[in-house]
Amino acid sequence: MSNFFQELQRRNVIKSAISYVVIGWAILQVADILFPAFKIPDSAIRYVLYALIGGFPIWVIFAYIYEWTPAGFQRTSTVQNEASVHQQTGKRLNFFIFGGMALAIILLLADRVFNFTDTLETTDEKKAIAVLPFENMSTAEDAYFAKGITEDILTQISQIGDLRVLSNFTIRDYDTEGKTVEEIGEELNVNYLLTGSIRKAGEQLRITCQLVQLDPEEQAWAENYDKRMDDVFAIQTQVAEEVARNLKATLSPAEKAKIKDKPTDNLAAYNIYLKAREKYNTYENENFKEAADLFKKAIALDPEFSLAYAGLAETYGIGYLRGFYTNFFADSAKKYAEKATVLGPKRAETWTALGTAFRCEGNYAEAKEKYQKALTFNPNYLLALANLADISIRQNRQVEAIRLYQKIIKSNPLNYKIFAGMGLTYLLLDMPSKSAAYLQKAISLKQDNLDVKFYYALWHLFYSTPDQAKTQIRKFKAADPQNIRVTATCAVLALNVDQTLAKKYVNELIQSPAFNPSEYIDQTHVLSYLLMEEGKIDSANYWLDTTITILEKKMKEGGKNSALPGLLMEAYAIKGEKEKALHLLDSLNPENDPSPPIEYLKSPYYEDLKDNDRFQKIMGEKQQYINAKQLELSRQELELQ
Repeated sequence: MSNFFQELQRRNVIKSAISYVVIGWAILQVADILFPAFKIPDSAIRYVLYALIGGFPIWVIFAYIYEWTPAGFQRTSTVQNEASVHQQTGKRLNFFIFGGMALAIILLLADRVFNFTDTLETTDEKKAIAVLPFENMSTAEDAYFAKGITEDILTQISQIGDLRVLSNFTIRDYDTEGKTVEEIGEELNVNYLLTGSIRKAGEQLRITCQLVQLDPEEQAWAENYDKRMDDVFAIQTQVAEEVARNLKATLSPAEKAKIKDKPTDNLAAYNIYLKAREKYNTYENENFKEAADLFKKAIALDPEFSLAYAGLAETYGIGYLRGFYTNFFADSAKKYAEKATVLGPKRAETWTALGTAFRCEGNYAEAKEKYQKALTFNPNYLLALANLADISIRQNRQVEAIRLYQKIIKSNPLNYKIFAGMGLTYLLLDMPSKSAAYLQKAISLKQDNLDVKFYYALWHLFYSTPDQAKTQIRKFKAADPQNIRVTATCAVLALNVDQTLAKKYVNELIQSPAFNPSEYIDQTHVLSYLLMEEGKIDSANYWLDTTITILEKKMKEGGKNSALPGLLMEAYAIKGEKEKALHLLDSLNPENDPSPPIEYLKSPYYEDLKDNDRFQKIMGEKQQYINAKQLELSRQELELQ
């Protein structure tokens, strides 16, 4: 062995290997600094690393077989001892080793001191734009058209990956009255504003656009388009191209093709589609029903209209998640979303709709995959980003969710949903102060939103007095008193603080014609628990056996709803079957169960388990997992400073 090692030294194999590693390190440092400047994706650095790793054994074998001589590379076995220059080669390799190390260290220190990477990111931040709602110069009945065209222009621009574009959700309700251009830019954190007006008269269309640069404040570009309705998509493309040109944004061939892609050739279908979208954007029950009917009319006029199928799928999917529709509509959402992806395989909207359909099933792994695919076609598409963050929460990846939300906030500084999501994420990480701050910010932006009220009620349930929690639960219920899912959720929340209030909500729920134990298992558990407390054991067991049968059947059928084991565990805990409940609780390892220990400790379902050693051990493991995530988050926040 010692002879072999000496031979490796004689042939400079060890020094060759070290020099390769050092120079490879320097190459990675250069790539890390230069790649962003040339718009090369971060993932490319990974491939450079793979290439260097793959080349290492080849280099070592080459160094063993060949010697570097004045006459060039020759096989070591053929070089006479008197002709060998391995000592001089060793000195050269020493130079490469120390020179490479010095270069890598200099590059590393230079990046820390001069912050090249952050400077490049700051330069990109100058390409931030908000598309303000275009003024409707037609009749009030045509307001939907002006809103729709504004949204579509924004969508076209958002497909340019080199730009940061504020989403329609931020801009839609933004009040510009009485504000200067500078104030608007500061509030929205952008450097450019696109404004304009739209006048529609029969088949004639007039669109005016003005691009304003804010620092220094000046008009960068303006144009009037007097065209026929047939040219509406061409106008949208031209506006997007002009914005890209003026902001010096790089347009890839794929992006050029995307912004020129017409969603439909049927203008009547497009017109109805815009009406449907206006109804959908209210997120109200009655308007959702109208939106669905309008999307269907658009599809009838153009059976190849992928965005109309996606709109219908989203209406059914989000409607189901918000309690407007039953399981039947969730199934329909998937059918229409799949059709949309076939017709529009390169549209972010279609893949987002399919992701939502999988989300309705509780199949978060598939939903995440579809949302990620949507972002490959439009990296600025808010719906996909926000849903991806929501899925990360449900998969107990809160740090990943916060990273996504922080990215979204840059383009959506006034979007209440994002702040609500941040509030929920910090709540699940057992960080009440930060959670409350984000939830209060969400409330200041949108006081009447159901999600915000639900998260705030949950926060008070965890961290406030029972009376304060009841107050927030009642406010949540009052926000939409006829919504069966709101009533159902209130029943679950109330059980933790006031069984009389919980019973009131459960009775209201089971009297509803829409009540079905297979859809409202959480609430059936509340009913079962209350019956147990009243001594009505047979009635309680009837409902529990019903839900256990439903849940076990779904799990045996391979149901991918990640909530199924937790629901089955609740049923066994209420029924008093401790071993079965503990077995399921044990299977819900911290990595796939987002519920913090406080949720279990507050719940009356687990009262008989709280002194159990296994239960306490599992709660301890969950707390350790949360502590680790809190530490990881602290490190992430330090890196961002």
